[in-house]
Order: sequence, then structure tokens, then C-alpha cells
Amino acid sequence: MTIREVQESDGLRLVVVGRVDTLGCDELKDELIKATMTSKKIIVDMSQVEFISSAGLRALFVGQKAAAAKNEDLIIVNAGPYVREVFNVTGFDTILDIR
Repeated sequence: MTIREVQESDGLRLVVVGRVDTLGCDELKDELIKATMTSKKIIVDMSQVEFISSAGLRALFVGQKAAAAKNEDLIIVNAGPYVREVFNVTGFDTILDIR
């Protein structure tokens, strides 16, 4: 998994590429928490994510809680069908802001 930061006029976009699993979940969690230090709006672009595990879901949840604690927005965008299905089955579609 890799994460690329793209500064946008309305916030910070984190483009996540590859598999979000146990091997990359700490990196994702750290990047999300770091993003809450510098941006009021964090957009997590998952258009290039092919797999997400429970560890990846946990990283997104921790990031969402960190953003909410600072009254910031964390938005998941461009999730493919498999990732959306994981969000739906686990109930994360009701926890995270997924567009």
C-alpha cells in the first residue's frame, strides 16, 4: 500500500493505492492522524484500493475519531464495489462519511 498526499484548495486528499491490510494499516492510521494536525478537511480517495481488511477499517475509524475530536471532516470517496460492500456488510457505511 502507498499513500500520496495532494493539497487541494478545500483540504488534503490522501490517495490510497493497493491493499489496506495489516501490513499497511498503521501507516494509514498515522497519515490520517497527521492530516488532522494540518487540515480541516481530509479526503481519503480509495479509487485505487483493491482490498480492505478489518485492520484497515480500524485505521479509518481511528482517523475518523481523531478528525471528529477536532471538529474536522474525514470523507471517503471513490471506493470501488468491493470496498463499498465491505463498508456495507460491516456497518461502516453508517459510521464513516462515504461519498
